[in-house]
Amino acid sequence: MQEIVATSAISAGDEVTVSYLPAKDEGSDVRSVRQEYLLTWYGFRCLCRACLKDGEELEADDAERRMIKSAQSSRSGRLDLLPLSSLESLSLGLRRVGAKLPYRLEVGAALLERALREGDLAAAAAALADNYSMEAVIGGGGGDGGRWASLVEGERPTMVEVGGEIHLFPAFQE
Repeated sequence: MQEIVATSAISAGDEVTVSYLPAKDEGSDVRSVRQEYLLTWYGFRCLCRACLKDGEELEADDAERRMIKSAQSSRSGRLDLLPLSSLESLSLGLRRVGAKLPYRLEVGAALLERALREGDLAAAAAALADNYSMEAVIGGGGGDGGRWASLVEGERPTMVEVGGEIHLFPAFQE
């Protein structure tokens, strides 16, 4: 049985869709590539919110996805070789396009490691909070933060909705 967990608020009547595409590959690509892939391999034309965008909204979405693809293909696709600024942009872009959490978590782990190596504590803290939230959701929504829980001490995390997205923040003890 597959469990689906919402990572943003869903209002009554909102359509819920599931991406068939891997976030590392076609799932991060521009609409025309995603549409062609789905038609070729699954035999349907997608009508999700992302695929129905048009005009300036489509141009902005495709530009975001081109940035993601550029970051993914640079340095032979090795996240550990990307500079901190590229990892931050990639992480933010993946969040904006609603990429699948396992890949976002992979990028987030590379971002956290790079930020710590470079001594950028603000970037490291932001990556840790994001990774903690994603791991808790991937782990079934139990709120334990998975492997990231060992990096923080305290009680169960606090769930906070910010801009329509739910974030988990670990409770730190002084």
